[in-house]
Amino acid sequence: MPSKLPTGVSLRGSVYQLRVVIPDDIRHLFPQQAHGKPATDAFRASLKTSDPNEASARAHAIIAEWKRRFEDMRTSTRPAPFTPITDELIAFICDREARAILAFDDGIRFNPDELGQVMRHISPTQPGWLTGKPVRNTTWDAIGSYLGDAQHDSLSALHRSIVFGVRTDLSRGRLDTAQQAALAACAALGVVVDWGQPSARVGLGRIMRAIVKAWEAVEARDAGQSVETPPAPKPPGDATGNQAAPETPVKLADVLPEWITRTKPPAKTTSACKRALALWALATSDPKLKDISKATGAKFVSFLLDPKQKFGNKTAHNHASYINALLNLAVKLDLIERNPVDLTFDKTEGAQRREPWSDKELATMFSNCLFTDKMDEVPHWRGVSPAEGRAMLLLTLHTGARIGEIAQLRAQDIQQRGGLTVIRITAEAGTVKTAESERTVPLPDHLLQNQWFAVWLQSTAKLSGPLFPAMHGTISGPSDVAVKWLRAFRAYAGLPSGGLNGAHRFRHTLRTWLAEVGVNTETADAVTGHAATGSSGRRVYTANVTVPAMKTALDRIPWPKA
Repeated sequence: MPSKLPTGVSLRGSVYQLRVVIPDDIRHLFPQQAHGKPATDAFRASLKTSDPNEASARAHAIIAEWKRRFEDMRTSTRPAPFTPITDELIAFICDREARAILAFDDGIRFNPDELGQVMRHISPTQPGWLTGKPVRNTTWDAIGSYLGDAQHDSLSALHRSIVFGVRTDLSRGRLDTAQQAALAACAALGVVVDWGQPSARVGLGRIMRAIVKAWEAVEARDAGQSVETPPAPKPPGDATGNQAAPETPVKLADVLPEWITRTKPPAKTTSACKRALALWALATSDPKLKDISKATGAKFVSFLLDPKQKFGNKTAHNHASYINALLNLAVKLDLIERNPVDLTFDKTEGAQRREPWSDKELATMFSNCLFTDKMDEVPHWRGVSPAEGRAMLLLTLHTGARIGEIAQLRAQDIQQRGGLTVIRITAEAGTVKTAESERTVPLPDHLLQNQWFAVWLQSTAKLSGPLFPAMHGTISGPSDVAVKWLRAFRAYAGLPSGGLNGAHRFRHTLRTWLAEVGVNTETADAVTGHAATGSSGRRVYTANVTVPAMKTALDRIPWPKA
């Protein structure tokens, strides 16, 4: 027997076991345990031998491999050193952005069909622009092989508005557009620059002037001037050969900054992408981009679907989607010739689908004594009174708001707008999921005509703090209290249990009802606070759906008796 077995080896019965503990400094890079606590073990399994010498040899090999993986993970997440801001770098960014603007104009000016799809939504010459009203621009109904007079005038008007905007930013010293361009260029070069330092603003000013000149050149093209699109600039140092060009991204994690620049994701989405990268590094040993193969992708899929990881297929698919997005971006950045991996698998296998509340379930819910004159017999789960729970459920059902958005409402968030009773969902009251979550939602007539709710609503006028005081003042927070209250009520009322039957089912139900009565997707998104996807026109329209329009949509629903 060896004098000393490796750290982490123990004897269970007659068979040796090995445990490899995750170092504290990289523990956050590993998936959390099922109960939500940080992971502790990178490896914990039997060595499948009773021989101490064989156990020692196997353990040393496994420990060595994990030590290498740990170091690779440290390296992949270690921030790159800042690159100094030089005249050559600023000149490269100026030339790169000027070419990008003029090349984009080339691509869209000579393709009227594609241009027409854009201008039907964003023509500034038509009534309804940024007003929330549908834009019907007859200028772009007929698309030929070149621009007609009216179409040319419409495009020129758009360019004039862009030029006015960037000139205004430049005159005021607003450098946001220049900084975005600088971040994108540096990500493509694989360098990190501190654009927050005071000296950087001089360079950003040069970049902003280059952007203004490029858009002025686009406007000059509208007047018939022949303005050539410049060639792609060479990275700093390429022209002289005296300075090495910045090293291009070599690993998948190096593509992340450009992905963030292009997609501008919320912090939660960025964290999810970083988690997927950590899993990628763990499963594949994080190869260089040029070394990624189809076998690498297969290895990652096997890792995600391994029962030891305890991922559902949908969660595994989400992780794979982030990796796939980064690889596709690497292709666009010309870092690899093509995306070599196949990360597809059936994400619905073993997954259950959330359904709207059925008529029978709603009847069960509203026949419970919580919604009768026997309401006081309902227990005070989590310290929440039956009245608060009843009001919260009615608001959740009739607005489609997330239960946390309702639970954190303040008395001042119930307001009158143009004769309509509305609730304001804002980040001032607590946590909101996305920027689109901040919204004003009208209460439908069906809820306001509910006699019990009307009396309760009138009683809240005396409050000056939270609308649901019992859900505040705890360590858990109002959202967690509300979720646990609803879980207890479901059991009490005989409603289905499980995660798919939680508060989110109310949102799903309302979206289904809105669709059934013919309410368009834009209005439904505005009511529920979903981010609109698709064309720029649809996103603009959704952002400008009016409160009266939402009220009309909600009043079309044949609400169940509550």
